[in-house]
Amino acid sequence: MASDPLKVQCKTCMFYDKRPLPSIAGKDDSRGLCRRYAPTVHTGMTTRNPGFFWPSVREEDSCGEWQLREVPVRPVQVAPQKGPATRP
Repeated sequence: MASDPLKVQCKTCMFYDKRPLPSIAGKDDSRGLCRRYAPTVHTGMTTRNPGFFWPSVREEDSCGEWQLREVPVRPVQVAPQKGPATRP
């Protein structure tokens, strides 16, 4: 069964950044980062390393801020010029 490209999920959102992240609880799930807003500051009280972080999300997650990822435009191939360029 083919997946629906318009399904409201993180994997079809323009803000989803697929990254190889450590698996959670030993599960091999597809995760990435949500780049909708600037990273959040963590002081280290709830994490071992203080710093700035984007939320980690699963591909099948969704939220109320989803926006369809635009289809990438294929680059146009230009034939190489033959001979040296001349000026009039």
